Amino acid sequence: MRIIYFFTFLFLLNSCALFTPKIDGVLYQEFWIKNRNPDIKSLQDIVVNLNDIKGSDQIYDYVRRWKEENKVPSINEQKKRALSPKNIKQSINLLPKIIYDSLAMRAERIILASNLGVPLIVLPIYLKNDQQTGRFIIFIDKNINFRGLNDWYNWRERTAFIQEQEENEKGIKIDAYLSHGNSISDTIHYLFSQAIALMISWNPEFFPKNLETNSLSNYPLTKLSWINKKRVIHSAFDHITKKDFPYISFYGQSSRKYSFEKVFEFYQVLDRSNYVNLYSATGPLKDFVETLSLYIHAFYYNRPFRLGFYKNDNLLDSFSNCLKQVRCLKKNYQANRILSTFLSTSSAK
Repeated sequence: MRIIYFFTFLFLLNSCALFTPKIDGVLYQEFWIKNRNPDIKSLQDIVVNLNDIKGSDQIYDYVRRWKEENKVPSINEQKKRALSPKNIKQSINLLPKIIYDSLAMRAERIILASNLGVPLIVLPIYLKNDQQTGRFIIFIDKNINFRGLNDWYNWRERTAFIQEQEENEKGIKIDAYLSHGNSISDTIHYLFSQAIALMISWNPEFFPKNLETNSLSNYPLTKLSWINKKRVIHSAFDHITKKDFPYISFYGQSSRKYSFEKVFEFYQVLDRSNYVNLYSATGPLKDFVETLSLYIHAFYYNRPFRLGFYKNDNLLDSFSNCLKQVRCLKKNYQANRILSTFLSTSSAK
């Protein structure tokens, strides 16, 4: 079990399994071997709705316990449309080959489900001796991810703040630009970049199993932004630690309620650090995953990243991809090193 302390608070990586309940049948290799389709020939063939899997009730029960363990609230969005396996399969066809190969090598199933409470859950599959197999189950929430990528990113930013009944037209607005066409396909690609980053985070060569007992000296990406002081993990930037960042979390989990008006203030503070966005500044594992995800997004997908902040329809400032700026060059180097190692292993096989 991974334990992450930031200041004196316990944090959850909102898009992955930070804690896992006791390993049971649905995480063992035998369960998935029994469910494996002998006709599978490509990555597209492993995409399926949860209800179409034999033993789906067991999987539902495990996901329920995972949510309880991680204190994940339910996000019940009443949408007339949702992601379908066809949407995922069409997007997979547009992935760069090196990303496709990595997913094909490591993903046992890509499962569309409802009411996950988070966009994405990635869980490792185990042998009977509780050793990881190197393969993973990827759960994608088919409702909350049915958005174009720009809209999806705007939505995620707002989940860390008070959800006002009516948006204040004169208040702060954020305009995310991560997709030229604001397409759902680009959203799915971003989810896959997160899935790969989450897979990497399960490998203790790249991210420690227990941050509390680790000096971080052997983790060059993480130690660029975090330090261990007497078994408590702090930001390496004093001005981040002194602000309200330790209380921020996403998907309705923040321990304090902030008006969305503060988002611009938070990003002005981030501009004097090496965190790639607000999400990454709220915990070491989130920082690790979001840094790798944005690296894939920018350098493997060749997609833009810019956040514009407006008030009364006037541009106040913009926040661009720090991985292309001097303040994040060391992070760029370490992210490239990790991804090159991980992805080259996929290509070699």
